[in-house]
Amino acid sequence: MFKCCIWALLLSNTFFISSCLALPSEQPDSYKNDKPISAIIEPQTRAQWKQIIQWPDACDEGVSHISFSKHFKGFWVHPWSQGRRLVQVVCTRGTYNLGVIFYLETEKASNQFTLLVFPQFISAGSAESMIAKVLSGQLGTAPYYQFQRPLVWGSILTDMSGYTITNKNRYRGIGGCGILTSYQIVEGQPQVASLRIKEDCTEAWLAPELWPLIKKSDYASWPLVILEEEE
Repeated sequence: MFKCCIWALLLSNTFFISSCLALPSEQPDSYKNDKPISAIIEPQTRAQWKQIIQWPDACDEGVSHISFSKHFKGFWVHPWSQGRRLVQVVCTRGTYNLGVIFYLETEKASNQFTLLVFPQFISAGSAESMIAKVLSGQLGTAPYYQFQRPLVWGSILTDMSGYTITNKNRYRGIGGCGILTSYQIVEGQPQVASLRIKEDCTEAWLAPELWPLIKKSDYASWPLVILEEEE
């Protein structure tokens, strides 16, 4: 229910995480020649960042019960390509996963940020009672459906080689099944770089990077829908 409120506010205005994102060991030359991001005086608190980015109030309401500390501040700032900053904001928290949104700086030290909208996937069975509209394809013809929204539910992995955001949405606590999606930002917005899905939670545990790889030609043909929580 809460995620529905967050999403409604996000649309009207235009992952405790497993680990933090790490800067790739190999960086593009354009980034190496830039002034280090650490040299930029930037906000140190969540409230200060909100003054700049102006994310929806519902994103704060979802974490109002959490006591922020130096170990969990409710946001992370990551160096990105061309000296830009990627700000990750926690909006809600579950038992195993986080609900987060991302803002990417438009250019170095501009303090202007764009909300990122992520292509995502949901099993046809789980989406059955949540579909508000079908944008393409026919329901019942694929095991999963596509949808897009800013709120990403899961946990961010540490592999940032090639400036890739990787999200693991676990179906159960030990993480033996779920959806693993890697994204690269193209022309200012995320696109799916790779998709792995392991649906059966009763099988032996398998590392997410070994889950079955879904071909682009397969997932690109899955129906594209709008979920009720997105409206």
